[in-house]
Amino acid sequence: MMGLRVRLALCALSLSGCQFELCPRDEPEPDAAAASPIVGGSVDSAHRSTVALLLTKQDGATAICSGTMIATSGSFGYVLTAAHCVTGTVDQVFDAVDWRDCTGAGDASKCNAKYTPVSWKAHPSYDPTTFENDFGLVLVEGASPSTPFTPAVEQSDGLSAGSTLDLSGYGRTYSGENVPNAGTFNYLRNHVVVAAATLTSEWISIDATTGRTACFGDSGGPAYARVGGELRVVGVASNADQSCEIVANYGRVSDVYDSFIAPSLPPPLSTGEGGAPDPGEGGGSSQGVGGASMAPGATGSGGSGASNEGGSDSRSESSGSAGGTLDDGPSADPDADSPMDCVPVEITCSAGVPGNGTSPKSATILALVAMVIAARRSKRRS
Repeated sequence: MMGLRVRLALCALSLSGCQFELCPRDEPEPDAAAASPIVGGSVDSAHRSTVALLLTKQDGATAICSGTMIATSGSFGYVLTAAHCVTGTVDQVFDAVDWRDCTGAGDASKCNAKYTPVSWKAHPSYDPTTFENDFGLVLVEGASPSTPFTPAVEQSDGLSAGSTLDLSGYGRTYSGENVPNAGTFNYLRNHVVVAAATLTSEWISIDATTGRTACFGDSGGPAYARVGGELRVVGVASNADQSCEIVANYGRVSDVYDSFIAPSLPPPLSTGEGGAPDPGEGGGSSQGVGGASMAPGATGSGGSGASNEGGSDSRSESSGSAGGTLDDGPSADPDADSPMDCVPVEITCSAGVPGNGTSPKSATILALVAMVIAARRSKRRS
């Protein structure tokens, strides 16, 4: 126990060496049978709206993130993920308990769906050094009226400290000091039920000292919660400490729904035209909003998917207004000096003031970590 307390103190004091995006690096393939489910959780066959995103980084390495199908419109689907997952190239999106079943490396009969990415974008105010606005959207083709989805929460999520959350994703299934460099992908979709530890208007923090948490590879994945009796996506996995033993931070969806998510979704759909609520995840009608939209079929030729058989790739980070593309706001600059999807990135935090190595956002994350540790210690004393 003393060793754990020392490690916690060191991590809290040297956050610049601990705060990483929840995505693994390109690494050797693991023995999936030897992997236990998500840290403290179990294999997730219920949340089919949780999908796997296979990515290519700028250096050509392959990486994986998680995401959530939050709406459909005809053959198009809308996937909510993290901004740091869409600063490279999104190659494929899968719905499967084991995503290898969709790649030819597993049992094809168990691949529920394969989606072709059409376009993607990061939140225009995403800050890779503080993880502020770490939200991204991916438009995919291959959806149908039966595609499961879980809507994003629109306004107040009603959460408070202690609220029950269901975390889902394709991330690492173990914690420890060497997690970021441990050398394995995880192939299985897993989930774990936890309680929200601390909240701000922008963050939901999970106490990872309980042994039940998200880890690298869960980036972009959902935190589900019941809101008004209906299952909704209330958080998007963003960052955690290096060992996945202290805290995991989720961006709060309600903070960006109106400004970032809603303008990209299709307009209200007729009954039966917007996909199906995720089996076992509660009801919900077709997701949609009025106003500016990216509904396929809008004026313009629309984006088109590209095969992996050579030739030019017509998929792109989009800032245009053609139908079938994500058309509101600027996209992330692919040449920017920013973390590429799954590369662990340090936060420099010498002091919690702008211009001195960090920003108020870094100070907020530091405060959340301190609050989680303090709450945990208080619980032990009692």
